[in-house]
Amino acid sequence: MIVAGVAGCVLTLAHIAGILLYDAQSVRMIRTYKKHPHALKYRARPLISAVVSAYNDADSIMYTLNSVLTSSYRNVEMLVVDLGSEDYTKAVVKGYIEQHPKRSIRLITQKEHEGGKRALKRAVKHYGSGELVLEIPAGGYVDPNAMRNAVLHFAHDAAMDALNVNRYIESRASVIGLFERYFAILSQRSDKFLSATGLLVTVRRMTLYRRSAYLHKRDSGRLTVRYAHDVTVGIPALASYRKIFGRSYRAYVHLLRDMYPSDRSWLKHGYIYCSAIVALTGPLLIGYFLYVALYLHELTLLLLCVVGLSVFLAIAINEEGRFNIWQKAGYILGLPVTFALFYILSLARLLAVLVAPFHRRTADA
Repeated sequence: MIVAGVAGCVLTLAHIAGILLYDAQSVRMIRTYKKHPHALKYRARPLISAVVSAYNDADSIMYTLNSVLTSSYRNVEMLVVDLGSEDYTKAVVKGYIEQHPKRSIRLITQKEHEGGKRALKRAVKHYGSGELVLEIPAGGYVDPNAMRNAVLHFAHDAAMDALNVNRYIESRASVIGLFERYFAILSQRSDKFLSATGLLVTVRRMTLYRRSAYLHKRDSGRLTVRYAHDVTVGIPALASYRKIFGRSYRAYVHLLRDMYPSDRSWLKHGYIYCSAIVALTGPLLIGYFLYVALYLHELTLLLLCVVGLSVFLAIAINEEGRFNIWQKAGYILGLPVTFALFYILSLARLLAVLVAPFHRRTADA
């Protein structure tokens, strides 16, 4: 229990320090740009290939296409990849192309439904010309200034292969939608820390890539990834507990596997060990406190767990600059609804810690 507490404190302090470092780096980037706004690297306006994946999304595809079309960044081509839809998605896209003949919009269709990852890569390879690639699922939304800010990040850091964006979950009022919003907010804290310290290796949904990295380095797991809080996008909710559990598990396995090689620094090893200890002991400690509270009819321990988690999440919500005070208050009041889901998600991390070494040995064999 002492080891778990120490690891948790170290991880929390590291995240706080990483967030401060990330903010300092962001200020430095903005100052550099303002001092030399007409430098060659900032004058460049690279073409962005916005690759929209759709499967039976006739009701939501227009929303996504309009968000790209109305962006403040105009040097964009759209590749709509229909993954074998059985509704009238293709007809909607064709009508949209006819309505905007002066914009570069192309529809790529598949006869049968297959994995979207290979289809999107094939579309970019054969039909895309952009220096940067942005994947967008149908139903997603791109903030008007997102692509313009992303270009600034790529210009500032020439070594960057991929850029994770600031995500918000677009879903109707539901427990699972609320949980996904909380999870997205919490993941921003770790993304800021990992990005500022150079430890970020996991790409998320709606990530921007350099074309060469997208086509050749993406599957290798050796990308230089950064996080941008000012590049805001909306993504549709997964709306499935199984999908949320599976995505969290795969992301954590990927994080542990790719950060483990011996050529990494002591900071990366320290983060791995602390994160793994917290993931291993978190579900066990919560389960133990719950058992003691019920067995001894002592609710103090249970209340301490609830209060501790509430304070941690409230701090994370308060750091989110996109919310006003009333939105923050609403999110904080909704915390008790999602406690059970956070515990289930911690079990996914526990399973990932146990399985990750096996994945690493298999990959090295």
